[in-house]
Amino acid sequence: VFGLALLLIVASSEAIVRSATSISDALGLSLGFVGLTLTAIGTSLPELTFTISAMKRRKPQEVLGDITGGVIANSTFVLGITSIIHPIVVNKSNIGPSTLIFMIITLAIFLRVAKTKEKLDKKEAVVLLGVYVLFILVEYYLQSVK
Repeated sequence: VFGLALLLIVASSEAIVRSATSISDALGLSLGFVGLTLTAIGTSLPELTFTISAMKRRKPQEVLGDITGGVIANSTFVLGITSIIHPIVVNKSNIGPSTLIFMIITLAIFLRVAKTKEKLDKKEAVVLLGVYVLFILVEYYLQSVK
């Protein structure tokens, strides 16, 4: 079962990469922007499904573990393995100041909640969703003025 699941993941990943390239070409969007938006949302759907299921079972620690583990794994393990296979160019043109600013804003929201409320409620959820929408709009604007 594990081998079949791994094979399906590899095959679907290849299809996602091809689809992202096609979308980028068809809409005249940069691959970076498509990666920051469509591909990122697509690869986040398993986490969203898992977290909704965990919250229905009243397991918020599983949610936090999955989200923080996913961020750390993607930022370290995935980037590390990928860079071993083929070096990744990291510069101002593909990781601009806006991306870093939005990462810091998101971290600040979580730190504030952890320090003052110890609970992420609907108010903070709406703020986080607003930050994401603003991020997409800013990235789209920055891409369109290049």
